Amino acid sequence: MTAVFRDVDVLQVGHHGSNNATTQALLDAVTPNVAVINVGRWNYGMPNQPFTTFLYGHPRQSTLDLLQGSISRKRSQPKSVMAGESSKHFHSTTVSKAVYATGWDGTVRVVVKGKDDITVYREHQQGVAAGSVLSASTRIRLMDPSLQRMEKCCRGRKPQTAS
Repeated sequence: MTAVFRDVDVLQVGHHGSNNATTQALLDAVTPNVAVINVGRWNYGMPNQPFTTFLYGHPRQSTLDLLQGSISRKRSQPKSVMAGESSKHFHSTTVSKAVYATGWDGTVRVVVKGKDDITVYREHQQGVAAGSVLSASTRIRLMDPSLQRMEKCCRGRKPQTAS
């Protein structure tokens, strides 16, 4: 049996953009137009707080490279961001494709009205301290009601299989 995946408009990248957050095979199968990473600011938890973005080095440059190589849609403006090479080791890189992260874009809202009608809103929170971590449901919102129903309906189900 082979798992069957469908094309997606928006991919919520797993595990805060870590080096095992996605694979080329997954990106080839789902062909996203937009990717969103739920992650804290790169320096959150600096220098030695446990369980932080800084300690784990998220998001990883390797994941950003995979996403930028697989997504054809571009951001309206390229963005200079910090990417992790490893735990506590970051460098500046430029993201030009439609890859968004809560750590550098603030709250990310994606409105999907059709395959070619996708709007991404980035909203920096007023009054929220730099490095504050908000829950995933607060930080990333898929605004299309049909996607919200699908997410509730399909949560926890395995991918469809074909014989």
